Amino acid sequence: MESFVDSTGTPLRLGPSVGRVGGEGKVLELADRPGLLAKLYHTRPRPDQIAKLRHLIRVRSDQVGRFTAWPSGLVLDQTGSVRGFLMPRVSGCEVHQVYHPRERAARFPDAHWDFLVHVARNCAAAFDEVHRLGAIIGDVNEGNVLVRDNGTVMLIDCDSYQAQHQGTTWGCDVGVPLWTAPELQGKPFRGLIRVRNHDLFGLALLIFHLLFMGRHPFVGVPFGHDGVTPDRAIAEFKFVFSASKPLPDLAPPASCPTMASLPGEIRVLFDRAFLQGSGNDGSRPEAHVWAIALEQLARSLRACPQSEAHLYWKGAPSCPWCTVRRNGGPDFFAAATINAVPVLPKAVPQAPWRGLSSRFGSLRRAVVAGTVLLGVSWLSGLGHIQPPQPQPAPRALPVNHVAKPLHHATALRRHHRRAHQK
Repeated sequence: MESFVDSTGTPLRLGPSVGRVGGEGKVLELADRPGLLAKLYHTRPRPDQIAKLRHLIRVRSDQVGRFTAWPSGLVLDQTGSVRGFLMPRVSGCEVHQVYHPRERAARFPDAHWDFLVHVARNCAAAFDEVHRLGAIIGDVNEGNVLVRDNGTVMLIDCDSYQAQHQGTTWGCDVGVPLWTAPELQGKPFRGLIRVRNHDLFGLALLIFHLLFMGRHPFVGVPFGHDGVTPDRAIAEFKFVFSASKPLPDLAPPASCPTMASLPGEIRVLFDRAFLQGSGNDGSRPEAHVWAIALEQLARSLRACPQSEAHLYWKGAPSCPWCTVRRNGGPDFFAAATINAVPVLPKAVPQAPWRGLSSRFGSLRRAVVAGTVLLGVSWLSGLGHIQPPQPQPAPRALPVNHVAKPLHHATALRRHHRRAHQK
């Protein structure tokens, strides 16, 4: 049996496989290092892959290591050839299990909307830290973001990130059309050089999914009458939900909230991310801007007089969840446990986020989501990131503060209930 060592020459005791990543290789447990995993490529990595791995390992920071599966070391065979890399062992569910109503009802039955807002804020915090290291995520999709029970998140598949050093760019050769920026639609992913503005489209889309129960911002009613496909709608900047520039041929579905349920600042951020002109480099809102705006939103929520499980922005004209229900849609939070607690108590801990995913499954879910969003029928039913010691969420960030991942109060409530039951 072939044996392997790390960069210091220390033998690696490889355990069973825990998954396969994009067909590139297998991910294995380490028998004597429970906090790490090893990814071994099926074929010997090319020199450019090795150079990219060395660069990612060199620039890795303690902060990014808390919420990504960032490569932390090389795996070598007995000849000294690079065969793979080490990364933190991560856990959590894929983010679609938070924003998809039916999946959330099964996975997080007591989650309120404040939890989804908080997860969105932590996603922005993670993107911000990756960008601060000069990396581009590239393949933004729901399969590459894991969420733990306390609302912190983990970004995975980090070895596919685009990176640059001393004039050399190592690209990200994969992607999912429904998560790809308008200006990149129809372009081959292989050899594509992305910029941060492209990531920021994917981030805005991720945030929109979380705030709008999995709805796609470029899918509306009547959708498909003129043969428009989701990717074409994206390519044409047809942001269906925009309040400032409504479309003549598409309107938001009735069974979801409207932009009026969000503060004006966030509406503007979505317009900047999705409307014509957003493809110009530097036009989309930066990740830290999203993090600050979402934290402010989370701190300005109120409970509906009709249902304490319905949390919404206090400036909205009425409870959007009750409005959806009156319009024939589902009660998105009917399964949520009704517990009156402050939305975001004070405290400022941090936490990790990480995992493995299937790109194929991600694409399948995107297609299914697109079908559902066409209005065929919203899936009936309803639908957080957790280290060993969940902590409450923090105070609002100062404007120039670096965004950091935060725990969520809902997880703390769950933790206290379980402790009380023991």
